[in-house]
Amino acid sequence: MEPESGEIVRSIPAPGVRTHGLAWDRGALWCVESDGRAIYKLDPKDGAPLARIQLTRDDPEPHGLDIDADGVLWYCDAASGWICRLM
Repeated sequence: MEPESGEIVRSIPAPGVRTHGLAWDRGALWCVESDGRAIYKLDPKDGAPLARIQLTRDDPEPHGLDIDADGVLWYCDAASGWICRLM
């Protein structure tokens, strides 16, 4: 997106139907797909999945996403608001 005009410059397909929570990681794009309880690492050129972390129904429900300087992924739980660290 062009920041000044809001014009969409380029887009890539997102996995699933309820995708949100984005984090840049050294040229790759991580995103959460909440319905499938999965976290994907995507190639920003074409949206191709490079990696996938599959959470279980017993794990907190993923909603937001961030990554720290050490490459650790963090997400929030949609139900409780907890902040969860992926190990």
